[in-house]
Amino acid sequence: MNFEQQFNKFRAYIKTLSRRYSAATGIPYAEFESALNEEFFLKFEGYKEGAGKFSAYMRVVLTQRASRVANRKERQFYDSIEYIDGQAHENADGEEAATLEVPSEYDLEGNEVIRQGHILIRLHRKTDADKRQLINALVENSDSLTTAIVNEYLITTDARPTAIGKNLGIHHETVSRKLRRLAQNFNETQFGKINEYLAV
Repeated sequence: MNFEQQFNKFRAYIKTLSRRYSAATGIPYAEFESALNEEFFLKFEGYKEGAGKFSAYMRVVLTQRASRVANRKERQFYDSIEYIDGQAHENADGEEAATLEVPSEYDLEGNEVIRQGHILIRLHRKTDADKRQLINALVENSDSLTTAIVNEYLITTDARPTAIGKNLGIHHETVSRKLRRLAQNFNETQFGKINEYLAV
């Protein structure tokens, strides 16, 4: 059995399988194509002539490998990606390839400039002191329970309303309600954009 002939027979199947799994999972097409090509090579080397029909064997093997690639940790990474530029471009094979242009420019103050769609946004990243000042300003006119919830939120490792409520001996809905009320105190004209406080 000639490797090159068999590989050329399966090339279209590998492309189809890669395209289908890429569309379903959001993982790039190239990840699947590379993994399936590698799997074909490895399984072709290990295939024994009398072990059954080669094409049926290889289809099962390639489908299983595509499933394994789709369930790897990389999937979590690609699930968390949000494409800024929504335009898709076609690559040489005629498939859509998402592109992302992020300029690595900085303005004179050292703030990063990013492109969102067709708009440039300057991120003035806030320091920890700025974030602490914002928290203090939001809590300033609050009741003692809200202040206790915020302090617990800042020191606990499990910052969920249920955990905070359990630590303070109050119902978790009370915690959620107080935090929502506190969030309403945020004024963009007074404190600036919320994204500046959340930028990493």
